[in-house]
Amino acid sequence: MEMNFTLPETAEKALKTGQKPAVAAAEPSLLQRAQKALATHSPDGYSEAVALFRDCLAGQPNNASALAGLAETYAYWGFRRELEGKDAQSYYDLSYDAAERAVQVASGLADAHRAMAVALRRGEKADPERRKAETLIAIELAPEDGQAWYEHWKAFGYDPEDPAIAKALDFEPKLFPAHHDLAVALCEHGRLDEAIDRMRSALEMMPRNGLGLYNLAMFLHRKGIDEGARRIIRHAATVCPGDPLVAMGLSLIEPEAGGAR
Repeated sequence: MEMNFTLPETAEKALKTGQKPAVAAAEPSLLQRAQKALATHSPDGYSEAVALFRDCLAGQPNNASALAGLAETYAYWGFRRELEGKDAQSYYDLSYDAAERAVQVASGLADAHRAMAVALRRGEKADPERRKAETLIAIELAPEDGQAWYEHWKAFGYDPEDPAIAKALDFEPKLFPAHHDLAVALCEHGRLDEAIDRMRSALEMMPRNGLGLYNLAMFLHRKGIDEGARRIIRHAATVCPGDPLVAMGLSLIEPEAGGAR
């Protein structure tokens, strides 16, 4: 019995041209969405990331990548809260607990050791020497991981001339926190012009990042470029409404406006 059928137009065209038909992109996983939220390095992003990592872990309690991401999120969020004068220790505790679990379930995963290094940076469990050791393990396991090199750079002193930060940015040129922290390190070494340029580059990647905008305004203020500083902090107040750091910057650079908000 002869059977006749018609190919879908896209499939027929593909057969004639030798091209494969287009395939719809897969929806991002919970883990990918959580990692994307973390990468914004903002309070709202941290809140979203924690919820998504926890959703991921609800179905996969031993997912070491999710545990590592959760640990890093709590550590970064805790530091942001510390800058704002809020409770941070409980966040650092949660960070350490998640990192410890990540290392337990996947001791051969670079992300787990990198997360432990992040967790050991601040709070009551801070341990500078163990932190250094964890970054070395992470690099040994994943020598081309830009984030591992970034953590190594921080653990060993934030020196702008340390080759580790150059390696971090070679492997991950768009790693926002590395650009941001390098700008801060340059400022602390008195290299204000370089710091301003570097922070501007960082903000090209994350133009609405409150901490980055705050620091750029502070750099300009320190440089004596007061009108530029006022313009940046006003912009920050517009795109990051309610951000405590931005409000602090506004009160420092424009006391009357800061006090009125």
